[in-house]
Amino acid sequence: MIARKSGYSRWHFQRIFKHVTGQSLALYIRRQRLYKAAWELRHSRFNITDIAYKYQFDSQQSFWRAFRKEFSITPSMYRKIINYNKNS
Repeated sequence: MIARKSGYSRWHFQRIFKHVTGQSLALYIRRQRLYKAAWELRHSRFNITDIAYKYQFDSQQSFWRAFRKEFSITPSMYRKIINYNKNS
């Protein structure tokens, strides 16, 4: 969809994006979804599964793995630490 709106072919747009940013478009989009999910973990009371599906992860497990890979902490641990720091 992004490539179509840009007017470039999918392949060419991805090549330009990687050249300019140094990362693939897929990785960029995944990171954006993870950072939005982290914000939601911090500012909402929705359960982790609902947040995972909202940000287009196939399952809670795939969300958990991607979140841990990006932030070196699980979503539930992240939420506990954030809530602990709010209450301190």
